[in-house]
Amino acid sequence: MESIWFYDFSFTPLLILHDVFSVNWELYFNDVGTFELHTATSDKVTKLLHKHKYLLVVQGDKQGVIVGWRLTHECVLYGRTCNWLLTRRVVPACEALNGTAEQVTGKLVQEAFNDVSELELAPETGSGAIQDFGILEDCTVSEAVIKCLEQDKAGHLLRFDPIKKTWIYEARYGKRRPVVLSEDNGNVYDCSYSENGLDAYSGGWFRQEDENGGEDIWTYISQNDDEAGMLRWDCLLGHQTELEAKQVLGKKIRQKTASAFMKGLQFGKDYELGDSMELRITRGGFSMSEEKQINSVHIWYEADNCGEEPMFN
Repeated sequence: MESIWFYDFSFTPLLILHDVFSVNWELYFNDVGTFELHTATSDKVTKLLHKHKYLLVVQGDKQGVIVGWRLTHECVLYGRTCNWLLTRRVVPACEALNGTAEQVTGKLVQEAFNDVSELELAPETGSGAIQDFGILEDCTVSEAVIKCLEQDKAGHLLRFDPIKKTWIYEARYGKRRPVVLSEDNGNVYDCSYSENGLDAYSGGWFRQEDENGGEDIWTYISQNDDEAGMLRWDCLLGHQTELEAKQVLGKKIRQKTASAFMKGLQFGKDYELGDSMELRITRGGFSMSEEKQINSVHIWYEADNCGEEPMFN
């Protein structure tokens, strides 16, 4: 088990634990992760809890913020990965932000944390296309960042460097791994595939405000012009702008779900969060192949057991 370091928010190292009962991490590519640590009440960490309201935890390349704890016959620490700190600032709604998702989210983070001199942006990767991003309502920085990046299938990471004493925000883009996941190859199990068209629509109608002050304009938009006749299915999209209507309609699609559990591949060696691999599923006369992105991983360390379980999008 990797040692666990404790820091305060001034980046001062306070304690190192080399042996604990268990540690569980849930890491996400484009969201807030969690961790839970169980250790003895006799460990010096209980003295830290008495003196410090918030602490930072580091185990290898995994980092988090302790947000709660419980003392019984053992000491249990609960936390969130550092991305959680983006939920503690807010941004106002805005119509259009132009740039790559990496540029737009970097600007949002910088503006929201403009009073934090220790915060810096990681060098741009140059990934992603320039486009318009809209924030339709007031929200947290975390919500805005997640929504912008998911349009590019990208993720984000807020971390700190205890040596340079800085916080670093970076947008992350996964790699395409030349690995085929299938039961025949022995690297997945419990594969399943399903489809559901109950809430799928070809297009929809919405009422758009007339810029000249006249009556609302009854407007139609389509997302599948190939479906016609009895297979053209329309829905109501409400009273809103065209951008909002397109976003609502974009969610009304046929739901296709392919799932499987990976095995035999190691996090940090064979894959990273955000990486994509081909998944193949065959059942009877049906077969499918789909590129799947790894969006989370569960990592655990216990006295006599350790392991990991990655999950797809």
